[in-house]
Amino acid sequence: MDPQLFDSITVSVDKLQKIAPFFVAAMTALYIVYLCAITESLFIIKSRLSDLISSKHTFNHEKLKKHQQQELDLHYFNFRFKLNVKTPYAMDKLISWAERSAIRLDELKKARPYLNPTEQTFNIPKPKFVKTFMLLAVLVAAGLFFAIHTPSAALIKVNKTGQWFWVTDSEAFSFTSYLPEPFHAPDAWNLSSGNCLLDTTAAPLSDDWDKKVICYVMLDNKQGYVKNTIQEQKMLAWVLSLPWLLVPLAVLQGSRRRRTATELLRRSQKKLRFGDSPLPEYVRYYHD
Repeated sequence: MDPQLFDSITVSVDKLQKIAPFFVAAMTALYIVYLCAITESLFIIKSRLSDLISSKHTFNHEKLKKHQQQELDLHYFNFRFKLNVKTPYAMDKLISWAERSAIRLDELKKARPYLNPTEQTFNIPKPKFVKTFMLLAVLVAAGLFFAIHTPSAALIKVNKTGQWFWVTDSEAFSFTSYLPEPFHAPDAWNLSSGNCLLDTTAAPLSDDWDKKVICYVMLDNKQGYVKNTIQEQKMLAWVLSLPWLLVPLAVLQGSRRRRTATELLRRSQKKLRFGDSPLPEYVRYYHD
């Protein structure tokens, strides 16, 4: 068999490997955009760049200087605590409210997004434990299924005819044959090494070229080719399944933030007073 037949096939893992860098770059870009959105850090980055090129301007007018400093404090406040406060006035109100309620700002950060920092109120929806559990279970199961139960066969395409097939060391089958039986296509086929050695017709395929290429690959004329392709597919499947793990983690984090918000709401509604005077700050912080 002509070794040039290998030029007639496309391995699925090769295509996926070409896409993988763009996939990773897109995920990284989305994460950076997400961080910039929740921390209001674009202003910080712009300010730092201005400092580096010595183009930062400081006002001489006292009121403008004060306003500039307040805006800078606001952006650094959002960058540090991720509360996304909109104005310096709202920031002052939030800090005063937190002090009165014996709540640290780091605790408020853990209660987002159930906190409205402008109004100093909590909006906590009713618990949906069953739906959350079901979502978590389905996502984890889907991720593990995709990564672990990747078929132990190489997925390859015949370029000339567009025929996709699965192949192992001793068997090849049509693309849908690896799916549960209800999903099999009407023209699903299965090809063994015996068919390649004893049957010179195109059966069970409809094209003689397809059978020649598939038999050449299956009979391992290029030693270790199928085995190496299967290993690469499994490794790539694990990589592509990693984003699935982020969703269950996000669900768990959301549940934890909800519990934190509920506790902070309870504490904010508690009147911590000693006689007619508020308790000292250090007492209020450690009251609970």
